[in-house]
Amino acid sequence: MAKTMTDQQVLDAGPEIALLRLHAAADAQRLADEAAARPARRLSARARVRGALRQAGGNAAPIQALRNVLATRARQFPNLAGYVDGVREAIRQDEWRGGPPDEFWPAPTTWRADCVAAEREIGLTGTNANLWHAYALAVEDLAETSPHVFGDLDDPAEEERQRKEPQRRAAEALAAWRAVPLELMVGMAFTREIGLDPLGNLPERLVAHAMNPAPAPSPRGTAAPGSPSPAIGETVILGGTRFGA
Repeated sequence: MAKTMTDQQVLDAGPEIALLRLHAAADAQRLADEAAARPARRLSARARVRGALRQAGGNAAPIQALRNVLATRARQFPNLAGYVDGVREAIRQDEWRGGPPDEFWPAPTTWRADCVAAEREIGLTGTNANLWHAYALAVEDLAETSPHVFGDLDDPAEEERQRKEPQRRAAEALAAWRAVPLELMVGMAFTREIGLDPLGNLPERLVAHAMNPAPAPSPRGTAAPGSPSPAIGETVILGGTRFGA
């Protein structure tokens, strides 16, 4: 049989639960801020090629065929060769940090090459290739000559999910904290000398204070004249309810 809490036990538990939720929200937001501040990982060459092949239709054979054509007949296709060089340089110079998009899209253009002429020339190579194959060829060649340009990120979707997870947990913790009765928040703000106005963002301001607490002031209105102030961190009695620091 479940034990029934007395009214006093409920009153005692309320501030303790509120304090736990406040610290949980502050900890979750701190982790979310740290995750957001971390530099994004660089895409691997494998991820770029995989994305390009998806855009190209899935057949990888034209990449090698295109490599053979440019190795032996590049002078016949100067704009196509210029496009491959332009893609290599754009990635090398970190101008294209993102890889091929998830949605089907035309191959990227670069100011370093005449992309319209390159697309026309690639149709004359007899390789059944398109400019996405040329993009993949540029990535493969660059990975051999300059592997440091690429990172180790093979799954951008999973990386994005992992980067968003701390934000999701922070939002859940904040929602749990906002569900605390406002009267308890007001009491906690009073003991921390945090202004009440505007009440609408008081939960967020209390979280911010918990993340970066200012030097604890002497609690107000709790001691008789001439009596010593409570020590920092000492529980303060306010209207019969405890609001620990």
